[in-house]
Amino acid sequence: MVGQTRTEMKDDLGAFNEQFRKNAEAVTEQGRQAVNAAQEQFQQNIARVQQWQSDVARTMVRSGQQNTQLFTEAVASFWDASLAAIKAATCSQEQAERALLQAVERQKLAREEGSVLLRDFVELTRKHQVELLRLTQESVNATLAAAVKAGRGETAAE
Repeated sequence: MVGQTRTEMKDDLGAFNEQFRKNAEAVTEQGRQAVNAAQEQFQQNIARVQQWQSDVARTMVRSGQQNTQLFTEAVASFWDASLAAIKAATCSQEQAERALLQAVERQKLAREEGSVLLRDFVELTRKHQVELLRLTQESVNATLAAAVKAGRGETAAE
């Protein structure tokens, strides 16, 4: 630049400026492309994350529905088992009540039959006592009559 004229310098400076401007435009364009590529990559990553979130949400909803269904089935099974246990207990209680009522009825009948048998036994014993007393009186009367006759000297044949 030392031996150049002003016009040459001006031309060189213009060429330098032009080259600088072209280089700046190229760098700016590359920067824009890099930013656009980064934005595009960022948008793709956001789309993937949103898709992942959507998939996770669907999976969680499906899992929640399955858990709800399992819980509902477990509660229904527990309810059925409880009802079966209550029915079995009720049935056992009813059978025990029936057996107890039958035993009480049998005992009542036995007591009534026992009372009848005891009355019959007492009546029969009373009849036998009366008969025994009659026979004893007849025997005593016959013995006394025989003793009186023997004391008088009478014989039994007379």
